[in-house]
Amino acid sequence: MKELFLTIRTKLLSLSAFKFVDLEKGQLDIPDEMGRYPVNYPCALLSVQLPQTKNVTTRGEVQQANAILNVRLAWDFTGNTAGQVTPAVLSQSLAYFDVVEDVWNLLQGFQDVAKTFNRLERISQREETRGDGLKVVNVTFRTSYREQVPSQA
Repeated sequence: MKELFLTIRTKLLSLSAFKFVDLEKGQLDIPDEMGRYPVNYPCALLSVQLPQTKNVTTRGEVQQANAILNVRLAWDFTGNTAGQVTPAVLSQSLAYFDVVEDVWNLLQGFQDVAKTFNRLERISQREETRGDGLKVVNVTFRTSYREQVPSQA
């Protein structure tokens, strides 16, 4: 899991769009007393889950791990998309879609050089409904890899 996180973190840091890339720790869930969150926008927060693993060997020292990688993207959204806005304002307000697409283009089908995990596949993308002025989009990918218990001497 750590290797997957570090590899994807490095990939996302290569996008100039982000001012903050971190492990998901609930940074967007509880604001401070001033109503702010401890991130800089736009940001990408990563989490890795293993919803399913399976023994590959009879003794269980090797497992196939099916991993879910969630990339939580957030902006302090002050745009306007109402019908009467100018095309320039609308374009600027919807620019976050371009960043979401950049993330998909960067990660869809990505596999590290060492092939420590299989190619990433986007399985979902959804926007959170929020009332705090943030625009938050979750892009979820799946992959799999094998893990081996280190031999003990």
